[in-house]
Amino acid sequence: MISSKCTSSAVKRAVFLAVLCSSCLGAGMSTRAASFSYTTIDVPGFPETVAQEINNNGDIVGWCRDGSGISHAFVLSGGAYTIVDYPGAPLSGAYGISNSGDIVGAYNSVGPAHYSNVHGYLLSGGNYSSIDHPDGPPTAAEDVNDSGQIVGKYNDGTKGYGFSLVGGNMTTIDVPGSLETSALGINDSGRIVGGYSDGTTSHGYSFYDGVFSTIDFPDAFRTVATGINNNEDIVGQYEPVAYTYLGFVRSGGVFSTIAVPGSINCNAYGINDDGLVVGSYTDMSGNGHGFLATPVPEPATLSLVILGGLAILRRRNR
Repeated sequence: MISSKCTSSAVKRAVFLAVLCSSCLGAGMSTRAASFSYTTIDVPGFPETVAQEINNNGDIVGWCRDGSGISHAFVLSGGAYTIVDYPGAPLSGAYGISNSGDIVGAYNSVGPAHYSNVHGYLLSGGNYSSIDHPDGPPTAAEDVNDSGQIVGKYNDGTKGYGFSLVGGNMTTIDVPGSLETSALGINDSGRIVGGYSDGTTSHGYSFYDGVFSTIDFPDAFRTVATGINNNEDIVGQYEPVAYTYLGFVRSGGVFSTIAVPGSINCNAYGINDDGLVVGSYTDMSGNGHGFLATPVPEPATLSLVILGGLAILRRRNR
């Protein structure tokens, strides 16, 4: 006979086994869309916030707009917000952050009405470096991985392109047959995601080893892929109907919608290896906020794993 004390210990060990096994079993057991809990991100003193990317340390970058309509780059680390504007620039935004803390983004060297004066930048070790494609500005750096590879977009005056920057060498990314291409996210394997227009609508894509693969949220009017983690989970946004925006995560081939409760529109931009997603949403009053979406385990899946763990322990105690 097993005592109540031993039973309690067995349950605890089963729960522990569930935590260890869930990552192994989850891929095979889960075919359902994921659920998320949401936390709002607002830079204090700024009426609008957009969260663009999150790294594996939980550091978040993005941009916020002040009462005069001027945008500023920020990083949220350890609960503290820091403005990281490009020096001397009237407008800045931070779009990507690596696990080592390198930040990429864009700044305007003149002002809001001067699109042609948009430049990309890299902030590394406290030093800022400007990034421009030879055929642009405008140029924007969108993401950076742990190898220092940077992706982004530029416009040569006739068409928009994506780019990849490695060791000072810049390569154009252009989906064949597209009217416009942007490169918006990259993981440590060098897989790139973004969006392109075919003249009728917009699609997301992934690009690796010279091969493009289209990503479309099922039955969506438009789709764009904006971020990818090292598990190759992809985030982005889609329009179920024109000009209505929702975020998505695609994990293991399964699409899940990202929608902050009570929001009008919602966009997902970045995802880390723990599956934490950041983005922005518009509330019912028309105010813009950033958000952090945290995956919620499926109760049924978790129960099955715990029961499996208990069965293993029961066999061991016989």
